Amino acid sequence: MFKNTHLFQETANFFVKHGKYTLLAPGSKAYKEFWDEERRRCIHGYTVDGVRITGYHYNYLNFSPILKTQVVKEADTEEGLNQAERVLGFPNFWDGDYDFFHYIEAAETGGKHAILGGSRGKGKSLKSASMCVRNYHHIRGSKSYCFAAKEEYLLKDGIISKAWELMDFIDANTPWAKRRHENNSELHRKASVKIKNELGVETIHPKSFKSEIIGVTTGDNINKLRGKRGKLIILEEGGSNPKLNKGWNILRPSMEDGKNTFGLILAIGTGGEEGSNFEGFEELFLNPKSYNIKSIQNIWDEGMENSECGFFFPADQNYSGAMDKDGNSDREKARRIIEADRKIVAQGNDPHALTRRKAELPLNPREMMMRISGTQFPIDELKKQEAEIVSKPHQYKDADFIGRLVLDQETQKYKFEYDKNVNPIYDLNRKDNKNLYGGLVIYSHPAKDNSGEVYQNRYVAGIDSYDFDESTTTSLGSCFIGDSWTGKIVAEYTGRPRTAEEFYENVRRLLLYYNAKANIENANKGIFDYIDNKNCGWLIMDEPRVVRETLEDTTIRSNSSRRRRGTPPSKEINKFARGLLAKWCLESTKNPEKPEEIQLHRFRCLPAIKEMVLWNIDGNFDRVSALSMLMLAFYEREKYNVETSKNHKDLAKDDFWSRNYRKNG
Repeated sequence: MFKNTHLFQETANFFVKHGKYTLLAPGSKAYKEFWDEERRRCIHGYTVDGVRITGYHYNYLNFSPILKTQVVKEADTEEGLNQAERVLGFPNFWDGDYDFFHYIEAAETGGKHAILGGSRGKGKSLKSASMCVRNYHHIRGSKSYCFAAKEEYLLKDGIISKAWELMDFIDANTPWAKRRHENNSELHRKASVKIKNELGVETIHPKSFKSEIIGVTTGDNINKLRGKRGKLIILEEGGSNPKLNKGWNILRPSMEDGKNTFGLILAIGTGGEEGSNFEGFEELFLNPKSYNIKSIQNIWDEGMENSECGFFFPADQNYSGAMDKDGNSDREKARRIIEADRKIVAQGNDPHALTRRKAELPLNPREMMMRISGTQFPIDELKKQEAEIVSKPHQYKDADFIGRLVLDQETQKYKFEYDKNVNPIYDLNRKDNKNLYGGLVIYSHPAKDNSGEVYQNRYVAGIDSYDFDESTTTSLGSCFIGDSWTGKIVAEYTGRPRTAEEFYENVRRLLLYYNAKANIENANKGIFDYIDNKNCGWLIMDEPRVVRETLEDTTIRSNSSRRRRGTPPSKEINKFARGLLAKWCLESTKNPEKPEEIQLHRFRCLPAIKEMVLWNIDGNFDRVSALSMLMLAFYEREKYNVETSKNHKDLAKDDFWSRNYRKNG
């Protein structure tokens, strides 16, 4: 609990009262000592009553004027909205800012980089601009770069525009002003003075401060980051940069040399991004140590307490209207207000409104990383199940049966054998998926009838296959087995062995083991030919009736009278199948002991869950494709086979079956 935090801003408060930072006579000894002390505080920090703030934080609080919110009339209820206006002033002390600036200092002094994610409205761009301006005025020869994919994130109300406003204020109100005779443009300012040497040649004065702030719009050319080295490099709106991951790896060699780190890279991102753009930021945020990023314990996501992530600024910290005068957050009050707001948003007709609200004002990193559109999947529930699996490996990953299916010479049937050398593909390898054998993962072995045989017509499969052993794509083959009686996913095989035939054979054995028929996307014919040549064509489902009805009048429909099998590729059918998958995730398991349990809660395949979270129309998501084929098989069984069963029951009542034809000759 912070107390008397106004003491950290005595300099700023003096300016508000008098319109200037000091009444001391310019040029006097006391005047010089005052400004020397202020410079020292901006560089090394300031301590009051045993509590120290960093140099970046002191500079932000005292030399970074902003438009801030001032309440004109308070609401009648806690959930109501205040009437407010924007007035010019200095930032208030926030406990969240205290944590953030100490995180930045720990990263810098530890030779690490940093990443900041969280809610909108926390002043992330202004803090970053203030850091750049602090270096410009106080670190001789320093370079501060601000990179963004789009120019609007730098100019207009962006980080560079904010930096110029702060710089102009300091130039006008302090003795720290720097002359700029070189590189004084919309995106670049350099503290320098030009002179003419003895030969009359114009050059930069050797005593120029030579500090710089440089804004760069990368667009699609991420190579603009190559070779850049600075005191500070900020990657603004990293969640909107589809090539953030690649850019980070391009920057590091310029900022590091062995055990030495020359400066700080800071990526900034906010939730609510569409499509696959947020994927790069998410990778950096959740795996900080892999990218030399200062990591901290994930104290926000339930079930993820043992994991690490980047710095997160939750919506309920420093929430306007839920803080005391010293900047201490009333998190419980803020959460009540946020939850009440979410209930109101959920009553609207926009199906993405609540997801968007959660992503832009997240209470935890899981909400920050939700996609706001372009997906049919229940992202919030998927994220919860992802956290559940990661936090309880003994109930999920460690409970899997991993091995191979081998032929039993006595019964001539395939049986499961545990094999410690089998390595299922648990990570989402997007770089090179070739020669990844993968492994069979069984969640539940097939149920058998009283005669010891696997039930007929109980298990179905969905397969996303491939044809060629060599390919420029990163596609994996994937097969999921589902129990049509319970809706549960019982087994998976995903991989890309050395040859396509190895994948086909592993799938064939899995189908035989479960006595399952498979719905296969039939764009690739190799698996059909292989299974037919093994005299197992009966393992492949005919084209689902819903597919025939949907594609009846399209050009995909062939005029051939040949029996059609599997599902042809179609945007309409794929979208319908993904909708079935999204619906399946939320379906009740009808377990009387667990009335709140849905199918997703029983699903243990973490990579498939991650694929559903990351899914976008431009990506390659093999497990989602295989699961979509399985959902079509489920749908076929439920809608059409059940109807057929009812017809059979009606026919059974016909007296035809009780007539004695033998007696009548």
